[in-house]
Formats: sequence, C-alpha cells, structure tokens
Amino acid sequence: MRTDITLLHPPSYLYFREEKRKFGPISDVIPSTPIFDMYPYGFFSLATYLNKKGYRVDLYNVAARMVLDESFDVNRFVEKLDADVVGIDLHWLVHAHGALELAKKIKQERPDITIMLGGLSSTIFHREIMEKFPWVDIIALGDTTEPVVDMLLDHRSRGKSLESVPNIAYREGKNIKVNSFSYVPKDISDYSIDYHKIFSSLFHASEPFGWIPFANFIEHPIGAILLYKGCRYNCLACGGSSYTYRKYFGRRELAFKSNDAILKELSSIVDHIKIPVFLVGDIQLLGRERAEDLIRKIKSEGLQFYGLFMEFYTPPPLDLIEKLTSLDTEVYFQISPESHIEEVRRFYGRLYGNDRLKDFVKGSIKLGAKRVDLYFMVGLAKQKLEHMETFSNFIRDIYREVPENERKRIDFFISPLAPFVDPGSLAFDFPEKFGYRIRARTLAEHVELIKNSLDWREMLNYETEFMNRENIAQATYIGAKALTIMKKEQGILEEDEAEKILLKLNQSYSEDIRGKETTDLRDLYPSEPLYNLIDEKRSEVLIMAIKKSLGLE
Repeated sequence: MRTDITLLHPPSYLYFREEKRKFGPISDVIPSTPIFDMYPYGFFSLATYLNKKGYRVDLYNVAARMVLDESFDVNRFVEKLDADVVGIDLHWLVHAHGALELAKKIKQERPDITIMLGGLSSTIFHREIMEKFPWVDIIALGDTTEPVVDMLLDHRSRGKSLESVPNIAYREGKNIKVNSFSYVPKDISDYSIDYHKIFSSLFHASEPFGWIPFANFIEHPIGAILLYKGCRYNCLACGGSSYTYRKYFGRRELAFKSNDAILKELSSIVDHIKIPVFLVGDIQLLGRERAEDLIRKIKSEGLQFYGLFMEFYTPPPLDLIEKLTSLDTEVYFQISPESHIEEVRRFYGRLYGNDRLKDFVKGSIKLGAKRVDLYFMVGLAKQKLEHMETFSNFIRDIYREVPENERKRIDFFISPLAPFVDPGSLAFDFPEKFGYRIRARTLAEHVELIKNSLDWREMLNYETEFMNRENIAQATYIGAKALTIMKKEQGILEEDEAEKILLKLNQSYSEDIRGKETTDLRDLYPSEPLYNLIDEKRSEVLIMAIKKSLGLE
C-alpha cells in the first residue's frame, strides 16, 4: 500500500560495505555501530503524530538493515519504494554523505517521489543543500517538525501552495523558497511517543523490523524518553547548546513535556517490553518542583524498568539523588565531566570542580544508585597530550571514595570528540577564539571528508591549539588502555574481554562494524535480548510482528 510518507534513516557513508575502513572508537560510547545506524528520537515522535492524524506512515532504518543483512540491496529497496514523500534525516552531521547520496539515488530511480530532509544539521545547512543538491525537494526546518510536516502533506494532497507552511525550504519551479521560521513551540507534550500505536502499526508495515532503532537493538535493547528540547548550557563543541538553539533554531527557552505526557510515554514502553529506559536531558533543568512531581508520579505508578538511566549536566544535590534512588527500580546515573583537568572542563562549559564531582559519586553510591557512569572526552580546547599522564591517578582517586566492595558500581568511559565538532556550536562558529582549527566548513566539505576518509583520524573536522589529529588518537588510546586495565582490576570487565579490548587498542585498528574498540557494548548498559523482555500477555501484536519478520507466521 502506498504511504503518504516513508521515513528513512541512512548510514553515515552509504557505501561502507564496499570498503574496509578503520572505524576506531568514534561510536564506542553510544549503542550504534560506527556507521551511526541509530535514528533520531524524532522519527518515532513524527510517526506517532502523523499516524494520529490519519496518514499512512512507514519507517525504515536503512542503515541498520545494511549492517544486519549482507544480502540487503539498497538499489532494489529504492526501486520498490511506494510513497508520495520520502523523509530522510540529516540530524547529525555524520550522516551528510549517507543522507544526500540516498536522496540522490531515490530521485534518480524514482523521480515521482518527493524528497524531504529534516533535522538540526539540515536546518543549519538548508541554503547550501537547496543550492548545491538539486535532488532534495524540501527541508523541514527546526527542532520540532510534526505539525509542519502535517501541514505540508495536507497542502500537497489538496494541491495547495506551500507558501503558508512555516519552517520549510522548498523548490517552486526553478526558484528556491524559504518560508518564515515561525514555529518554535514552548510545550511539546503533544509530540510524545505512543508506543502502543508504534507497536500496533508494526504488523501492517512493509517490513516490521524496518523500524528497529539501531542494529544491536534486538540483542541489547534500550529505550529513550525526551524530557524537553533546548539547553541552558554552552558547551563549546555541542550543536545542542543554548547558543546554537537560539541562533539557528529560534529557541530562546526550553520546551517541556508535561509530566503526565512523560509518564504516559514511559508506561507505553514498559507495558510491552521491560527494557532499560534513558531519560534524555538533565532532570534538574525541569526545575525542582516539576522534577519532584515527576519522581512522585513514576513512583506512584510503580513502573518497573530493566534499569532507568538519568544524565546530569552538573552534579545534583544529595536530596535529589535520594529521591531518585527511592524509585521502585534500579537507577543508573551518568555524568560527563569531559576532562579530569578542572581548567579544561570549565573552559569547555562544565562549571564544576573535582571535589563536587567526587561528592556526587560517593553520595550516589551510598544512597543506592545501581551504578554511576563517568564519561571523558579527548579533543577539548586547552587539553594536552601530557594530561593523560595523570588520568589513571584521578580515576583511582574516585575509586578510593567508596568502599572496595562497591567499586564495581562506578564505571568510566573515554572517547574522542568524533568525528566532528558540531556545526553551529561555539567552537565551529568561532574556532580561533576557543582554541580550535576547523578543517571543513561547508556541508559539501563534510561529505567529502566522510567519503574519502579510510581512517577515523582523517575524518576529524578539527584539530586544537595543543593537539593535532594524531595526538587526539594517541590520548584516546592511552586513556582507554588505562580504563580497561582498571576495569579488569575492579571486576567490571572479565579478563578475557579486557584482553580483547587491549589487543584492539594495541593494534589501533578495527574493521569490525558490529563491535566496539575501546569498550564492550554490555558495559555501556545492562540488557537482555528483546525477546526475553516482551510482556507476552500485552504485546501479542509485537510478538506477531517479530514472527512475521523472521518468517515464523
């Protein structure tokens, strides 16, 4: 059945299966593979919203399918597309080649299909896309596009002009039009995800597992709930900073979901599958009253997860930690100090010291957090290669803050700022001021970086005042080796797994598209295979969809 819109997620580089590449650790601290096969949260949100409006919507993760199925033929898939509009995400800049190349392939084979891009990166580069990539017909602009796409599809179906549709760039004959950027909602409760509808729609999808969020999801599932859009912080290389939202997306304040909407979304996940769930965004930014109300509601509903993950941009006070750990489920805390050197951390935008960080870790363990994860990054302004000489001592200092038998509940990760300093970030827009040298400015230049880089070091779009790309790689591997050895000592990693990681690090080379180089996926978050976590009584449709996809009907 022809759809009104089919949403496609591309790999970062469309031809990754034809070439051997040194992927390195560029995706080691996220669930996806190095071709970034995890689609943005907004795909589910957009699909939910448009389904409610009565549109026929299909969702397909092309990247994940290419990873999972060597026989999957992209050209044949394109030939079989049956949609009025195809929407491709260019949210993260790392998808520049994959998004534009897939769009080009579709337009060449199926000129009858309208091609639309959306996402933060496509918003920032919308003029360049429309001027240099003529196979793209429309770009949905901004951080919230659900009602925009609804209006666009409605106008198209009625043969009406698109001039009254806000937040779009489009072609009208040979002319490029950019409509007013006027839709910036302050409340996003209406755009929460209804997983009941998502799961119900799977059985009628062209291929039920096209929806899979990332390639490893079946074996290592995790869900996510977005608390708000926007940010109050200005981390230098972040394309989701307060500066970027204000300048490029017209957002001057946070857009919240109501707590009832968040609770409904959480319930719609755990009603079907008891997977780990990540609350995206620091709950502290909700404000104390709203945050405590959300905690009370989650507790009163008695929601059970395979683990509830929360991220903090700054260490929270102990009384908030105590309320979070009182939930009737295991809670995991994550924080990204970025550097153990306070000067580097503060300059980047993380405005707290090491004593406050240690107090947070110690307090969280004492008050019952299941685990506390600390994330560090290489490629920061003011960071130097010699800083890694004291990294191990800093980690050991943190371990000493808690009793020896509790140390397995503290975990550490390190990765490079890779592959790109985000477009629209302070470091991208003012590199000299903040200690960066940017190697690619335009979207086309980033497409070429992705296309021509056979080694992850070559793909980096930056160097810093004190470190070139090789230094960034060296520092990453030094830090990763130190963490691996300590994780083995603490029993976080089994000895054989630690040795595998150390072997990869010593070779500094990995062609394994499914693996990690500096860590193990099981170390990122606890999980079981999806089929072990399904509520059979309430998820008959989901089970039928899985059977259909496996040919077991």
